[in-house]
Amino acid sequence: MLTLRPAFGETDHARLISQIASTEPTRPSRRYPGLSRDLETVVLKAMAKEPAHRYQTASDLASDLRRVLADQPVAARRPAMLERSVRWARRNPTVAGLATALLVLSATCFSIVFWKWREPSPWAEGASRPGGFGTLRPGHRRRLRAAAAGQRAERRSALQGRDALLGRRL
Repeated sequence: MLTLRPAFGETDHARLISQIASTEPTRPSRRYPGLSRDLETVVLKAMAKEPAHRYQTASDLASDLRRVLADQPVAARRPAMLERSVRWARRNPTVAGLATALLVLSATCFSIVFWKWREPSPWAEGASRPGGFGTLRPGHRRRLRAAAAGQRAERRSALQGRDALLGRRL
């Protein structure tokens, strides 16, 4: 009535009841941007899904509506973002669980990447040059020298094998 549209737009009764039970109504200020914040707070409290979050009596609602008209602070308070998130998670436990798992996985991956990024690299500035071991740590220097010696031995034996084959063919 306030926005000249129903809070839930379903025409089928079964779907309408399901929508009322499982989803939050669209905020009136989204449909009518000029609506005062206090009036929207009163309306949303009156439409709350859980009875404990609604007005306990009609006189409490009427009192808050009078305060809105008199431009005084209303007794109703908007639920904080955390409270709205907890309510949503209770209504949608599967999606909330998956979102939480994805958030934890992302945070873990980010932490691991950051931790590895901060770890000193075995490839220091001089190590990228051919034959230059620059400022590598001693353990890495030994491994690189051994790998280079192995590669040289492989190249030498390949060249000797080639020479032997070429020598025999001549």
